[in-house]
Amino acid sequence: MFEMEFDSSIMRSERTRSIIVFVISCSIIFWFLVMKFFFSRYFPSAALVKYRGFDLFEWLSIIFAGLAIYELGYGIILMIFLGRKKMFPFLPRFVNAAVEISLPTTIIYLSYNIYHSIEPLFTPVLLLYFIFISLGSLRLVFTLSFFTGIVAGAEYIALSMYILLHTRYDAAYASLYYPGMHISKGVLLMLVGLVTGLVSLQIKNKMKNSIRTAEEKNRILNMFGQHVSPEVVNKLLDQKGELGSETRYVCMMFLDIRNFTSFAETRAPEEVVGYLNNLFDFMIDIINRNNGIINKFLGDGFMAVFGAPISDGEDCRNAVQAARGILERLRHDVSAGIIPETGVGIGIHAGMAVTGHVGSHLRKEYTIIGDVVNLASRIEQLNKKYNSSLLVSEEVWRSIEKSSYTTEDLGTVDIRGHSGTIHIYRLE
Repeated sequence: MFEMEFDSSIMRSERTRSIIVFVISCSIIFWFLVMKFFFSRYFPSAALVKYRGFDLFEWLSIIFAGLAIYELGYGIILMIFLGRKKMFPFLPRFVNAAVEISLPTTIIYLSYNIYHSIEPLFTPVLLLYFIFISLGSLRLVFTLSFFTGIVAGAEYIALSMYILLHTRYDAAYASLYYPGMHISKGVLLMLVGLVTGLVSLQIKNKMKNSIRTAEEKNRILNMFGQHVSPEVVNKLLDQKGELGSETRYVCMMFLDIRNFTSFAETRAPEEVVGYLNNLFDFMIDIINRNNGIINKFLGDGFMAVFGAPISDGEDCRNAVQAARGILERLRHDVSAGIIPETGVGIGIHAGMAVTGHVGSHLRKEYTIIGDVVNLASRIEQLNKKYNSSLLVSEEVWRSIEKSSYTTEDLGTVDIRGHSGTIHIYRLE
């Protein structure tokens, strides 16, 4: 998955580079035509001399038009490969790099045939080498960028030596005829290619890190469900390595929607699902805002955990605040007619539990195992007996600020399936 996404990013970057070259080519065509028709007097008269049927401005327009068409076709091919989620072959990319970087060489050679002097080696056309080498960084391949610089330098050195050998020596410009000066330019182009390659390598590494971070975030979201708060995800991303199994202190919440079975029997499936979605929408948001996660949906309820896989040290307080928030929002929505008359039962208990991944390499689930889970579920069920909405164990009651709640001590009760008794409190 990572390699596929990374290859797509490289292809998109390559397509962007192709679009940029296309736009530059069209702009240069427009520039040359404007120069020919309105400002040709500012250029040497030789620029208007016909060479094989066209003057220099027209030749340059034709060359860049060809490049624009070439880049348009190349971009379309890249889009086809992107659509098929395939990587464009490596060898044609080298051919493309060689074709583009040969454009300045072609223009200098053409200018030499028109001027028959050493002057083309000193025109602004030389800057095109730097433009194409710089754009090579968007290929995100060090060897391609370095290759572009090598080709540019080698072509310029070869062409400059050819021009020096075939041009009549002019003593007035003796310093321009020294081969070392032109060889130095070629070596500089090669160095620019090397530097661009190193830059592209840095960009590539940053892209890899960004994609890995995104994949890690998706992995965490898949592991803990869709309804994990961004704060929890970011804290998990800060942790290095896999989340292993461990024993830790957690606060468990079970929530059950009262009389859901009788409600569902008289409604269409779409209405039932819409009703549940309306309830879970704000409930999940409240759980998230109080640093909890929904660990499991249980049809007409859910199990939430506070304190795993991360904790802020206020797990019981967070769980109770979340429960109170859910009950307040529920009363508001019922009185406002947003949802039909609805009651819920919430049970909260805290203690030690084993947390970790359960499953196979095909499917894993982060789960909480321990007596604390079973007791929280049993406490939730006691709401029916006491006609209450929120019951907490003594462990939770001791961890919260009593002045913030109206509490009723219900004493110790027997828990079905559990040896011994547990002390519970009703919260309002």
